[in-house]
Amino acid sequence: TETGATLDLKEVLMVSNGDQVHFGNPLLEGASVEAKVLENKKAKKVIVFKKHKRKGYKRRKGHRQELSIIQIEAIRYGSVSAIKDTEGSSEPDFEEEVED
Repeated sequence: TETGATLDLKEVLMVSNGDQVHFGNPLLEGASVEAKVLENKKAKKVIVFKKHKRKGYKRRKGHRQELSIIQIEAIRYGSVSAIKDTEGSSEPDFEEEVED
């Protein structure tokens, strides 16, 4: 996903508006989350090392998972919409790393 793109996430498990909590079974019907992609990057490298002792067998392989950092813009469920006010703040209030 490109930086600056807007995502609409339809698979929502739970929504809370302060005094009420709504759970899905397993997903909550009619709920969606709007998010904006802030950055795409790679996670830290994970090394996979295999060895058979006394056999001369060694294998080393690395992997870096691609991640997207997103900012939640709005959470919608039914007629209730919780829109986050981010104007006036230079830093995003909530960031989450999501695997691509």
